[in-house]
Amino acid sequence: SAIGVAIFITFVPGEVEKVQNFAEWGNSNFVFYLVFASLLGSVLNLAIFLCTSTNSALTTTVVGCLKNVLTSYLGMFIGGDYIFSWLSFLGINISIAGSLIYAQATFRG
Repeated sequence: SAIGVAIFITFVPGEVEKVQNFAEWGNSNFVFYLVFASLLGSVLNLAIFLCTSTNSALTTTVVGCLKNVLTSYLGMFIGGDYIFSWLSFLGINISIAGSLIYAQATFRG
């Protein structure tokens, strides 16, 4: 979990000092986006928990796979930083197919 990783990092020599001396702590935009991203992570975890407790693990997995497929394909068109090449397109499709096959194999036994 994230708490375990955070506790582990505090024992790495010099890491706490690096965080305390980070130059952007005075930047209100950075602090706002950091807090906002942290809150959204908590909301996402709550949504996954509610989805799994209301439905089944299979439903949560299927919805997660569909979200990943949609995010991958929309990411090609939104944002402007995707440079099309057949090799990249093939790689994304292989990755998506692997994700779907893995989800199917997991629940078939």
